Amino acid sequence: MKRKEAVKRKEARECLSQLRLACELVKLIRRFFPDLLPRLGAVSDPRHPSYITYKGHVLLMTRILSSIFYISSMRKTSEEFNSLQ
Repeated sequence: MKRKEAVKRKEARECLSQLRLACELVKLIRRFFPDLLPRLGAVSDPRHPSYITYKGHVLLMTRILSSIFYISSMRKTSEEFNSLQ
């Protein structure tokens, strides 16, 4: 059975700083754009319901965040956002 590698202090500090950045970003969005999420939820979704995995507002918010963080593709966005876990 494999053992998980211990998280190094530097990596833990980086993850913590990224988490703080994300929390601050959420505060800014809620403060200056309080109706952003309801508006994104109101956008019509032309996709067939059987093909929908993620709701439209989730995809739109992901693209907005990837633009803020200068991430060029959805693949890179997934890699970057999933590495924060």
